[in-house]
Amino acid sequence: SPDFNIIEDLAQNVASRIEKEQGNGNYYNIFSSSSRNGKAHDWFYAKAETIQLLIEVGTENIQPDNVDLIEDTIARNFHGFFYLIDRSRGENDDNNYYVSGRVLDENNAPIENAIVTIKELDGPMLKPRTTDQFGRFRRLLDCNAYTIEVKAFGYETKEISIDCSSEMIEMDINL
Repeated sequence: SPDFNIIEDLAQNVASRIEKEQGNGNYYNIFSSSSRNGKAHDWFYAKAETIQLLIEVGTENIQPDNVDLIEDTIARNFHGFFYLIDRSRGENDDNNYYVSGRVLDENNAPIENAIVTIKELDGPMLKPRTTDQFGRFRRLLDCNAYTIEVKAFGYETKEISIDCSSEMIEMDINL
């Protein structure tokens, strides 16, 4: 995937926040990017604009009967879950490489279904990423320079260069 480095960093950060059941360290991540083995991650990424993280919890206790063990497993996994929530909003203690904004017309009305492409993170397998009914777009990034191309039917295409920092980039783009 064009943004494999971003996904790899995300997965590593999630795994490093989930303590193992035995208490001897945290989870580690393993990528299955080189083969198709029945998982839905390719479809999620290419068609649904999302990523899939498969987190296997527990050890030999795959289906425990012990309620305390089940509750402990859930509690340990919350750390990774809350990291994902915060990272998806561009709000966490680590690098907040994230761009979000709105695509608007000359009257500042939102443009729905405008295609927002980050050229360095695009590929032929990806469905075009479009704005929602509020003209909003969002994308996780890593620290690099990017070119954002925005186009919509009836409007001139616009290209914008950004250079991310550790802060979330929020912008309005007028077509």
